[in-house]
Amino acid sequence: MVHQARVDPLVTELVNLASTEEGEVRDSVCNGLAKVVYSGGKNLSESSVSSIVDLISEAFAETPKESYANAIARTTASLAYHDSESLSFILTSFILSAQLPPTQLSTITTRELIDTAPQVLYDLDKDATVDLVLKLSAGGGNPALARPARDTKELMKEREPWRDDDAVMSRL
Repeated sequence: MVHQARVDPLVTELVNLASTEEGEVRDSVCNGLAKVVYSGGKNLSESSVSSIVDLISEAFAETPKESYANAIARTTASLAYHDSESLSFILTSFILSAQLPPTQLSTITTRELIDTAPQVLYDLDKDATVDLVLKLSAGGGNPALARPARDTKELMKEREPWRDDDAVMSRL
């Protein structure tokens, strides 16, 4: 996919399948979409990016099971790796929102973003990201939120630019 100039037909097919399928098939399709976007994301047209953003938005509007949440989180991180601007609404409204409570999907997506595209949340709002991760990883709450938050905290210690920021490291 890296050298393939025409990834749009494949992305269109995968987004359509992800929208119509259910269960494990939908999870697999979204995982495939994440890999295609990661490897061929620089060749995506605006319409393909828009359809991927719509798919991601729909997932945040529901309460997906963990396997689908993981697949959507990977897709989100893969798109952010190439085009974080297209995800600005999702990142500010669902990931770093002070108005909405964190969800399993938002916490898993934060982890995937720190792993795959660590600069995105750092540039968007590093302090809010650290606050969220520390709050959720402290425990006492929902383990479905605390586990990915603890993973995120560990990833922050390993990934640039997080690990190179002394202020962030002192808080972690």
